[in-house]
Parts: sequence; structure tokens; C-alpha cells
Amino acid sequence: DPDHPDGYAALAQVLRDPDLPLTAGERDLGTVIACRQCLDRVAKPDRYRRAQVAVGASDVAQWLANVYTGRALDLTPPNSREPRFLFLGMAVDPPGFADLFGGYWVETPRGYQRTGQLPPGAPSLSGTTPVYFAADAALEALQLAQKYVAADFAGADADTVRERAAQLEGAAATIKRSVVEARGRSAPPPGAKLQQQAFAALAAGLPVAALELLRDADLQKEFGPQAGEVAGIRAALELLCGRAENAAELLTQLTQPGPDGTVPGRAVALRYQQALHLGDYRGAGRLLEESAGRAVGLDDLLKGIADEKVTPTDLFRIPFTEWPPRGPGSGWGAAAFRTAWARRAGEAQIAFQLLEQKLGADATFFVRRAQLALIEGDIPGAKARFELSKRPAPPGWYLDPIDPPAAREYLELINRAAGGKK
Repeated sequence: DPDHPDGYAALAQVLRDPDLPLTAGERDLGTVIACRQCLDRVAKPDRYRRAQVAVGASDVAQWLANVYTGRALDLTPPNSREPRFLFLGMAVDPPGFADLFGGYWVETPRGYQRTGQLPPGAPSLSGTTPVYFAADAALEALQLAQKYVAADFAGADADTVRERAAQLEGAAATIKRSVVEARGRSAPPPGAKLQQQAFAALAAGLPVAALELLRDADLQKEFGPQAGEVAGIRAALELLCGRAENAAELLTQLTQPGPDGTVPGRAVALRYQQALHLGDYRGAGRLLEESAGRAVGLDDLLKGIADEKVTPTDLFRIPFTEWPPRGPGSGWGAAAFRTAWARRAGEAQIAFQLLEQKLGADATFFVRRAQLALIEGDIPGAKARFELSKRPAPPGWYLDPIDPPAAREYLELINRAAGGKK
């Protein structure tokens, strides 16, 4: 029953499994949407009864808050009575989200700092996954949990009820301090335009506040030629806040080709996520093919290398014009010759890296597309795409074929189920 909350609560639990074929950000986003879908379908607190659902509404609301806060580092000073935490936030690695919300927490001599780009070699507290702490969304979820806790624990002993209520109250108080600090950081100067207010709120970790500003605005009037891009940002905020249905109408409009026949990349990426998390796997597959699928195959440079059967050995054997090489007007010394040779070796290495990266990206596309077909129930389509995920390098490049282990495992299972060979 798509209108019953239990299915969405179950989905939110399943999505915490790190072995699912989803990125960390997709699992977090899916959990947010599933929790919100569940909470939107339970009765309001004044009419709610615990027996109506399999999982208590206060638990689901706290799950939602926990996704938004992510991992917490205890930074409480010794002997302090006021706890202080650094919340890393949810993973936001999907395209369309990473550039808008993503950041990394790094440790510096002056303490932990958030940066939009991960400096080369700098260790991040979230690894290579960008994260975003949605402070006001977390607080909103915890305050909702507090409204349901009494009904969820009706009939329990008084100590249990008090303990649960106190736990939620303490968590909400901690997050509220973060929200107050964020509001202080994002406070716009007097007379600031809506654009400044909305983006300051977003940057400070207040997506609910940013979304409220954009929802009430006439985007064309406020943003002019950038109205379409801002509408895409609003759609991303709707999804981040779990409001997938609100995002759907916006994204349907935004993915209509413009006068030049193109569709904004963010809109396509967001619509893919929306379809994925609302269970439209056929639509998600089509959108994936229209975006990432168009980039499958070698680009012009790498295709030329493959078509002409150029190998790394050929790159090194291309003769210099003279031996030893000589520049105009004067002979080359040994150092100049080594520099020229190193440049050639560097070019070969770059070609290696580009080729390996492209084969890997294509393999990833086919595995993801096959998984969507599998969930949809299109077993032949899934099998064909899993087979295509094995990407051989052009002859002579000494690169092993990219052969994703996940694809091999799925193919083995598909063949076994069909009674065929592995």
C-alpha cells in the first residue's frame, strides 16, 4: 500500500545497508526521502496511536535527524557542562548535489575547518565523500520526534518515558545551538537581496530556511536569466528536505529542452535521483542513458589512438628529428635531451591514465544501468549490460580489461538461476 507508512519505514532501514549498489550519498538521500514519506503518512500527533504503525513515528523522525547530522565528533572541553559536537553531516556525492552542498572537514593547526575542495593529500574526516550538515532540517526532525514520543511510549513505565523524552530533548538542544550559530553566520546585512539571503542560509547549513525563501519568491523577477538555475537549486533543496513530490513538478519543467535543444545538467541529474528514490527504475534507467550513457566510449583523442593502433611503445619510438636532438642554432645538451624524453614519457603516462579512467567510467555506467534493469525485472537487459561492463583496452596498451567484480557476481547468479553456465 503506497499510502501506508510502514513500507517507507522498512525502506529507510534497508537503505542503511552499505552493501547496496548505491553510493553513500544516494543511500542517505534515499533514507531522507523514505523517512519523510513515512512521516507524511502517519496521523498528526494529536490523533496518532502507536498501534497504527510497525515503527514508532518518534523513531523514524530521529532516524531522519541522524542522517542529517551524520557522524558526530565530541569536542566538549574538559570540565565543561555544555556539550559541543562537530556534526559532519550527510553524504552528498550524487551529481547535482555535490557541487551545491558538498564540503570536507579537515584538521588544521587551528582546529577543524570545512572546505569546498579537498586539498591534495589532505586527509578528510569523511574521506573522499563530500558531506553537508543540514542543521535546521535535523532540528525540525528532532522537534517532530518530541511531539510523538508520548504516544509512542503510552503504557510504558514512567522512567522509560522520561528517559526517552530527556534523550530527545538533549539532542534537540545540542542541534539548536548549531542552528543558532548558523543563523548568526548567515545573517545578511540590512537590505540584502533575496539571493544573498538564500545562498547565505544554504552555505551556513540551513537548507530549510533557504528553501522557504526560494519557495515564496518570484524566481524570474528575483534572478532574471539565472532563474532556471535557481529553480534547479530549489529542486535540489526539495529533495534534500525529503520533499520528492515537490521536486517532481519542478524537474518535469526543467528537463524540457530549451530553445537551443539542451537540458540543464543539474536538472537531469536531480530527476534521475528523484526517479530512483521514488521507485521509477525504468525512468531512472532512461535518464541515466540520456546523461551518463551519452559519454560511453572513447573520446576523440583516445579513439584516434585506438583506431590508429598506436601503443605506448610507438609513442617512445617516434624518432627525434636528429640524434642527439638539436635545437635551432645550437646543440642540445644532455639535460635538454632528458627533459624532452621526460616530456614524452609524461605524455604516455597521461594517455595511460585517461584511458584507464575512461574504461572505468564506462564500466561503472553499465553496472549501474544493469542494476536498475535488474530491479525493474528486465533480466535479459540486465545480463546484456553486465556483460558490456567488461571494458577491454586497445591492443598493445598492457592494461588488463576493466572487469567489475559486482558484474561477474551478478552474471553468475543470473546464469545459475537460468540453469546455464557460469
